[in-house]
Amino acid sequence: MNFAHPGVLYLLLLVPALALALIFSARAAKRALARFGNPELLERAGMAVSGRARLLKASSLLAAVSLLIVALAGPRWGATREKIERKGVDVVIAMDTSKSMLAQDVAPSRLAKSKLAVEKLVDMMRGDRVGLVAYAGAAFTMCPLTLDYGAVKMFLDIIDVNTVPDPGTDIADALRQAGQNFEDETEKFKVIILISDGEDLESEGKDDPVKEAEELADRGVIIYTVGVGETRGASIPVETPGGVVDKVDRSGNVVITRLDEDSLRKIALAGGGKYKRLDNRASGEELADIYKSIAGMEKKTFEEDYRVSYEERFQWFLGAAFILLALELVIPDGRRRK
Repeated sequence: MNFAHPGVLYLLLLVPALALALIFSARAAKRALARFGNPELLERAGMAVSGRARLLKASSLLAAVSLLIVALAGPRWGATREKIERKGVDVVIAMDTSKSMLAQDVAPSRLAKSKLAVEKLVDMMRGDRVGLVAYAGAAFTMCPLTLDYGAVKMFLDIIDVNTVPDPGTDIADALRQAGQNFEDETEKFKVIILISDGEDLESEGKDDPVKEAEELADRGVIIYTVGVGETRGASIPVETPGGVVDKVDRSGNVVITRLDEDSLRKIALAGGGKYKRLDNRASGEELADIYKSIAGMEKKTFEEDYRVSYEERFQWFLGAAFILLALELVIPDGRRRK
């Protein structure tokens, strides 16, 4: 036998204190009755108190209180062994942390909007392992695949545009880094969700992200892309000692960053997934639609474990306590007259 709430059993320490209180109460009552009149006359009048009856009543009360405390502790026995399986899909989320994600064409900013959407996505997940990659001009795994959603949110919270110091947006490297998080060679159960404004795809020295997406698709990885921002573009706020100003190029012109939907659509098409857009008109269901597709995929077993469960038996103790309380109520205090 074990208890669901063993800490409640400490209340049993109060039972001796209750017993002492009953003893002192009985003695006080006996002294008060003695002051009231002669014990022999009181007994003849049927007003004497039976010591045996009082002891029986006190014992019933103490036993009932003890049983109630044991019932509250949740006694249980009769163990059964259940097999538990955790099934799901491996999902790696690649977050763009380049400076262009500071643009505020999406409120409060592209990066803040992305983080909020990812947090909601993680809240939807049931049994899927999640990993987190941050990228700009290079890519780093912030959180490897895990079932600890709290840890994923913790790493998500600390991501900002300074997480990756390399400038630019190397999406090919982000896809490559995300793909390295998948542990086995099974051509199933693998998803990458890439979130970006899509800019800087054609920078010199960077690999073709579409080609990288095709190679991952050959390994069974499905790639979804999420575009953040507006196609009309917006300036990039930069903090300076004099305050926040718009970023300018070498010629002194304000840099305008625009959402490149075409490139992100091509990556999703090459990866066998879908493209979604996060902007000011977004309903909040964009990533929910992606997760619906993920939830419909075939699942793999991550963990197998066994759980021992016990049948609750508090009813027996509760019933016995009520019987004793009823007995305490029906036992008369007085001594029978002959």
